[in-house]
Amino acid sequence: MPSCASVLQVASLATAAGDTLAYVARPAAIVGRLPAGLYPDRSGSIETAVNVPAPGRYGVWLGGSFAGRFRLSVDGRPRGAARHRLEHPGQYVPLAELRLSRGRHTLELAYDGPSILHPGSAAQLAYPVGPLVLSTTTAELPVRYAKASAARSLCGRRLDWLEAVRP
Repeated sequence: MPSCASVLQVASLATAAGDTLAYVARPAAIVGRLPAGLYPDRSGSIETAVNVPAPGRYGVWLGGSFAGRFRLSVDGRPRGAARHRLEHPGQYVPLAELRLSRGRHTLELAYDGPSILHPGSAAQLAYPVGPLVLSTTTAELPVRYAKASAARSLCGRRLDWLEAVRP
């Protein structure tokens, strides 16, 4: 979420560029809390609960890197998996896309630790895993436009990006 000062600074550029702002707004994600500093090094599982505010299609993403395989179950049903993902800090790995009803859901992450059948699965990685994130919008969203004079209406909103454009 950009600061209001940053939004207004871009708006001042929009005045010079033709008085138009282009932006992409994204709703807040739902975060399933995992223990801080989670470095999986052996098989095991962990559960977290999330409250889904509205029914819809959600993407489920896991932050971090891991050498083995993570399997995702939602409310006791297998829903997705990913193996051997080496990511930069702050990157997320897609685990599943699924439909969820409104209300409380239990997410379980099961980790398959080192295996002789999967070379590299015992690697010690430098970054922890987590959080587990659900988002209704994991794909492209439409670009919207606003007059620079309405820039304050964008303050406090989650924006993928914002720029000054010529119409």
